[in-house]
Amino acid sequence: MGSLTAKSSNTNKVIVIGLDGATFNVLNPMMEKGIMPNLKKLIKKGIFGEIDTYVTGMGQGWVSFMTGKDPVKHGIFYWTLSKGVTSSFIKDKTLWDILSDYGKKVGLINVPYTYPPKQINGFLISGLGGGVLPSTKVVFTYPQELYSEILREVGKYERGWITLDYEDPFKFVNKIIQVTKLRIKTAKYLYKKYDCDFFMIVFRGMDAIQHRLWNYIDFKFTSEDDIKVVNLIQSYYNLVDSYIGMIIKQNPDKNIFIISDHGFVPSKAIVYLNEFLAQKGYLVKNEPKVNLKLKVLEIAKMLLGAYYKKFLMYRFINKFNKFRTKKLKLSRLESSTNWDQTLAFASSPFGISINLKEKYTNLREKYEKLRKAIITELSQLKYPDSGENVFEKVYKKEAINLQRNFEIAPDILFEYTEGFQGNVEINFKNKTIFMSLAKERFKFGTGIHARNGILIAWGKCIKNNLKIKNAKIIDVAPTILSIIGLPIPNDMDGRVLKEIIKTKGK
Repeated sequence: MGSLTAKSSNTNKVIVIGLDGATFNVLNPMMEKGIMPNLKKLIKKGIFGEIDTYVTGMGQGWVSFMTGKDPVKHGIFYWTLSKGVTSSFIKDKTLWDILSDYGKKVGLINVPYTYPPKQINGFLISGLGGGVLPSTKVVFTYPQELYSEILREVGKYERGWITLDYEDPFKFVNKIIQVTKLRIKTAKYLYKKYDCDFFMIVFRGMDAIQHRLWNYIDFKFTSEDDIKVVNLIQSYYNLVDSYIGMIIKQNPDKNIFIISDHGFVPSKAIVYLNEFLAQKGYLVKNEPKVNLKLKVLEIAKMLLGAYYKKFLMYRFINKFNKFRTKKLKLSRLESSTNWDQTLAFASSPFGISINLKEKYTNLREKYEKLRKAIITELSQLKYPDSGENVFEKVYKKEAINLQRNFEIAPDILFEYTEGFQGNVEINFKNKTIFMSLAKERFKFGTGIHARNGILIAWGKCIKNNLKIKNAKIIDVAPTILSIIGLPIPNDMDGRVLKEIIKTKGK
């Protein structure tokens, strides 16, 4: 196990192309405009449909895919926990662990949450996750020497796009295209050299573009410069589509799956959770005092502009943490909180934590009363522009029976009504609870995650011209194992999508 050798035994082989954040809300117009002709052909030939990527709560879609398990079981119930999610957080066997155990050869490129890399029967290039700056010299491939081989044979590989220009949308998309071309070049080389039973590559550009440039995707701007950005966005989708076309053409005897880890919708508003708690009296602010170190950071942020996070938040993160307490981190270093008087705070966009719980050690009734009151307040919170409820569900963390990471989960969890998203920053200058990004040209949050992702599949084992219903992201792994001819682990929560698989002789 773990050695790289060319060629493998005959089997029903599977290729997975992950399109992070892909949604039919965007893909359908792209296909109709002729920008993604290969994807359109694939849908007509095979099966397609939306899939539930949250399953329970706002579960992490990629982890649910790779384990075939409900977020309640694998414990990764959001994109971040108490800190960034890494492969070390994933305690369950992944799809590629299982395939490796049975001697199947596996190849993974840029799959999220595979850093640090672990041993598999094949090769792996780590993807998103781990909190490590892409330029940092760390081991991110398995085997370790694979990176040197890529540099020698391909010429270059970039793990991410930390050097993105966050002020210029044209440069922003152009950098994503450059990185994607390198990713494709690497994939072509490795795929040709190492014949895998299971091969997977993930493209993250759609997620990045849709987060920051939804209004361009929605074609709301018409100036000459804006049209150039729209055209460049379309060229990115066409680039990914060209790769899909190549894979289809080269692999008529294999089974191809295209999946996303969540969908996307336009943003209705950002909800400043800690400002809401402050206005309700659950969080007490301290008026900010002049702090020399924070002042230096403010000046650096002003001077460095778009490179502030790269220069400070990543390169000097260890120095940061020496004077940045956990409590200060919650407010992103821009404000402070009176922790002696604060009853509750939002530590993440998906939950509220009760502060000073030690005071309630012998007063459980008071603790529960506080939680109940906050749950009621959150459940009644409406967006003033439309009168909509901001949260679809609000509940105690015990309600979903987390089997892992229960202790680090917030005391109150919630799921947003589609179109809303949370923010934990505390801002002394702007004391509003809501901020709309509807008219923003280029800002993170103009597009936000939605529950339904995509599933498209085609191949020798896949039925033709079928629209699927009621599928979940946890169903993909057991379906792939079934196609390859391996038993399904008893502890997987997903089901085999038998309705998409051809019966023998047909």
